[in-house]
Amino acid sequence: MQNRGNLPAWKWLFLSQYHGVITVGASFIAMVILPDFPVNTRWLTDEEREYAVHRLQQDNNSSEAGDMTHLQSFLAAVRDWRTWAFMITIPIYCASLVIVLICCFSSDIQNERPKHIMVMATISTVSLIIVATVTSNNQVRYAFLTFGAAGIWACSPMTLSYLSNTIYRPAEKRAVSIGVVNALANLSSVYGSYIWPANSAPSYIPGFSVSIALMAGCIVSAFTIMVLTKKYPYELRKDGGLVEGEHTHTPEPEKGDA
Repeated sequence: MQNRGNLPAWKWLFLSQYHGVITVGASFIAMVILPDFPVNTRWLTDEEREYAVHRLQQDNNSSEAGDMTHLQSFLAAVRDWRTWAFMITIPIYCASLVIVLICCFSSDIQNERPKHIMVMATISTVSLIIVATVTSNNQVRYAFLTFGAAGIWACSPMTLSYLSNTIYRPAEKRAVSIGVVNALANLSSVYGSYIWPANSAPSYIPGFSVSIALMAGCIVSAFTIMVLTKKYPYELRKDGGLVEGEHTHTPEPEKGDA
């Protein structure tokens, strides 16, 4: 996509991934093919429509549209205190957000990634072990689950930043590397739903065992990469695509790296 429409490739990536141009485009298609309510969905049979309406009624959900406009429904929602109450009753996300921001800002200020990753992965590993083994106190489990989740969510962006700081040239190689790593990381959505079966409650040993193993592996891999990148520096002439005699500005290396 380089120079297509007078835009560099990075801008196309920014528009498509971070501004969700593809998602927005798909939403127009969804507006046509997705049904609003069972009672006015033409392609449902009478039996299917009746079944869908019954399910909605069991969940205390409306089964048909009212006469409110989009603006009226928006205003009605934001004026209801219940909407705002449900937004602040998720402490695990609120606390994790604070922890992740502090960690990532610290990593940026110190220009250091691997040690921050190892610290957060260690916190996550220990916290998840406590959550899996302490089943008699839900308050303790929830508190440490917050730290466990925060560790996971902090390691994710820092790992991609670490990769970007390590493979920094050429830009095309860096972009592909980030894409490959991110794609493989998202495979968790494939197996994640299968490692938390309901019959493993309340300890959920399979799910926590996998999570603990992965975070422990994160500690080992971050340390290994730190050692290897220090021993085998990323040389632009060999790995970065520069020809002999060409000079360029080399970014400041990560602390603990080359």
